[in-house]
Amino acid sequence: MADHLIAVLKALGLQVQLERFSRPLAWADDAANRVALARRRLCVGPERDTEIARVLPTAPRRLVTLWWDAGGGAHGVPPDI
Repeated sequence: MADHLIAVLKALGLQVQLERFSRPLAWADDAANRVALARRRLCVGPERDTEIARVLPTAPRRLVTLWWDAGGGAHGVPPDI
């Protein structure tokens, strides 16, 4: 998804910089705690634990930070746009 945004920003003439990185799941230490927390947030009972566990992420989050020089015009968009 970030690649699509990068392509759009570059098509607008911005010199986009990026950094890709990963972070561990931040909201629970183990699968049982993750499921229990999600269950409480969803306001459902423990009978839904199997379903919740199936859809929760288990791998670290992959993130992207994008930036560009804002000196070209308002909000970094070249003046002719």
